[in-house]
Amino acid sequence: MKKKSIILFLLISAFNIFTMHCQSKWFDQDAVWYYSTPYAYLHSEACTKAEVKADTLIQGLTCKALLFKNTETDRVISTEYLHFRNDSVLYYNYYDKSFHTLYDFTAKVGDTVTVHKNKFKPTDGFLWSDSIDSFQYIISEIDSIQVSETWLKRQKIKPVDHDSWVFASSYDTVAYIVEKIGNKGYFFGRVPYITLMENIGMLRCYSDHTIQFKNPNWDKACDFVNAIIEPQISTIRIYPNPASKYINIESTDNKNILSVEIIDVDGRCLKLTDVNNVKTKIDVSNLSSGIYFARIVFSDKTYLTSKFILNQQLEK
Repeated sequence: MKKKSIILFLLISAFNIFTMHCQSKWFDQDAVWYYSTPYAYLHSEACTKAEVKADTLIQGLTCKALLFKNTETDRVISTEYLHFRNDSVLYYNYYDKSFHTLYDFTAKVGDTVTVHKNKFKPTDGFLWSDSIDSFQYIISEIDSIQVSETWLKRQKIKPVDHDSWVFASSYDTVAYIVEKIGNKGYFFGRVPYITLMENIGMLRCYSDHTIQFKNPNWDKACDFVNAIIEPQISTIRIYPNPASKYINIESTDNKNILSVEIIDVDGRCLKLTDVNNVKTKIDVSNLSSGIYFARIVFSDKTYLTSKFILNQQLEK
């Protein structure tokens, strides 16, 4: 009798482990993520939505197509392709035509997860147009959290150095990756050396047919979008506007400008320029005609965002 009880206990335990493993499968067909756009021109109120679409076969691997959209315009920002294998999530970089490990839940404490060891061109889902030097992070702690009565693995991570692409809001900030959900910042991480406003690049909500997660730091609707608000922290002048080849940015109260980011209407950072002066001239000739935003960061870490129009027809 005792032997049968032990066998029954082992069978139940094995079933529970199997069930938990099945629950950890990523990219359910109804999975959806809502993020505060990482490089938004708004006050933490621009929203990027990611949702799972049909399966796609790439290099013999079955991938889930993840559609990233601007919720304000309903415009598609990017379609990214993810493959789930052995508790790891690989993303397909269509520039180097290779798969790269984005999340690795087989990693142990102290392990380094290398997404890209060397310089690479990011896909559009990164919301970053320039080349990135590297993308690596270290697993510092591992535990579990309960979401909708489901226990999920969680990794506490840190970047390998100050130059590597990161999952946190800065090099010194703690970041977490949660099973099924991914990074609790933005799905593909962010550049470490841009000063961001609070909540920018934050996962607001995630849901699928088994779990629902809402970030306790987000108290609005998951897809909330606010109107453009330009904080009157400092006075700047941008000219010419409309522009064609370049824009001049000048601080009219002689406040030192640390850097300028050029951002499109979908929140993608297209250009980052270090300034450290009261004025600068930025080449925008490689950008298409349209509406853009210049996010000016001052040396005291305050910022100001201003809109400008680019019209390449002005040179014809």
